[in-house]
Amino acid sequence: MATASSTCGNISRDGRFGINFLREGAAELATFFAKATGADREEVPSDHTIFESGTIGLNDALAVMDCRVVQSIEAGDHIIFIAQVETLEVREGRPLVFYEGIFSSVANA
Repeated sequence: MATASSTCGNISRDGRFGINFLREGAAELATFFAKATGADREEVPSDHTIFESGTIGLNDALAVMDCRVVQSIEAGDHIIFIAQVETLEVREGRPLVFYEGIFSSVANA
């Protein structure tokens, strides 16, 4: 992650991060998080849970991970965070896919 990003600073400071895997049909929410400023993210536009650690889990996400950083490796102007997943929630559904600039879903097998 680029050291100049606010997300990198937050993870370095807090030693934690959350990952939300969005489900099919959540392209608008994905776009919000891709473009939102730090101030915009104070008002999460989706029902969510705040874990004891302070990370946010979206209630409608396909899967949610609450992670604790166990090691940071500096690599030029980036930091690689290695983390342990402390909470994992998995729900039924199909994932949202972003490939070659387009949101889509996974075809049935």
